[in-house]
Amino acid sequence: MEELPEYAAKRAFEAEGISVPAGVVVESADDVADVDLPAVVKAQVPVSGRGTMGGIEFVDTRDDLREAIEAMLGSTLDGHRVDRVLVEDGVDVAQELYVAVSTDGSAQRPELIVSDRGGNEVETLPPDAVAAVPVDPLIGVQPYHLRRALGRLSDPADGWQQAYPVVEAIWRLTVERDYRLVEINPLGVTATGDLTALDAKVVVDEAADYRQEFGPLDSTRTALETEAATDGVYLREADGDVGIVSTGAGLGMATLDLLADSGVSFAGFVDTRGAQFDREQIRSFLEYLGRTGATVVVINVVGSMVDCSEVASELVAAAEAGYELPIVARFTGTNEADAYDIVSNSDVTGAAEVFELVDRVGELVAGGEA
Repeated sequence: MEELPEYAAKRAFEAEGISVPAGVVVESADDVADVDLPAVVKAQVPVSGRGTMGGIEFVDTRDDLREAIEAMLGSTLDGHRVDRVLVEDGVDVAQELYVAVSTDGSAQRPELIVSDRGGNEVETLPPDAVAAVPVDPLIGVQPYHLRRALGRLSDPADGWQQAYPVVEAIWRLTVERDYRLVEINPLGVTATGDLTALDAKVVVDEAADYRQEFGPLDSTRTALETEAATDGVYLREADGDVGIVSTGAGLGMATLDLLADSGVSFAGFVDTRGAQFDREQIRSFLEYLGRTGATVVVINVVGSMVDCSEVASELVAAAEAGYELPIVARFTGTNEADAYDIVSNSDVTGAAEVFELVDRVGELVAGGEA
């Protein structure tokens, strides 16, 4: 799954009749001579909480506008380099709401989510401030879905009275364009009752590439990520020290979190998406991680469907063939004991426990001996 840049998501909103602020995407502070003030400058990177990281600035003067753009361009937010910003007209709103259509993985169906507390991360809100109702995809979203959701809020805001057309529109986007998540946070309500999508988050399902045109998606990728994608390698590039490959995105995220807690950031992360770690796949993973600027590569293999001994053999073969980066590997699953035996007399470092892995990586990044 991939996230569209905000400006591309808002173009999709406009096509479905959802109002968005007038804006322009720029790559230089010289490109905003005709922008009205006050304005909002927003870094175009797929990162939640941009405002707390300096990725959203409200400006009132031309000097402030130029300064905000120049400060954002070339900066890094949560590992993502800012190469373009969206400059929008400021909108005076009386209320901020939250509305989204998402996919409930446990129920295996879409759900409508609403809250009166727009502008906040929905995950941080108390349960009584957010309402979610399932939607039968064969029926689609109906007025009663919104009424049912609002009935679960303690005191629904007045702005919801005219919000159903927006809910219909984001449902159409979800169904017709194979979006996994369509979120407006916040949905601004002006003093006259008009609704405007002040922010937009859209996550697409890349499995639908064969029938959809996700052209704007490439604008969120680096050149290396785009090249890797053409080779079937789903790479995320950052500016840290460690390249990571793991069986499953959840395990990869947990590994990233543990490394981050120890002060180590990632240079590249490969989402294997069910790969069986055959020779060609392993070599591709290592090649692209080696090009991210990583100084260490971490392999974290867990699962019954992967033969750990075969993965270990390929890693040792890569190291013996002259792979330049040190490799730290953890194996849990089929033939894991054999895997550790294979790497024990090689340049690949085995780490049986996850915290041992974190420690070994930390030593290597700091310049210690493997």
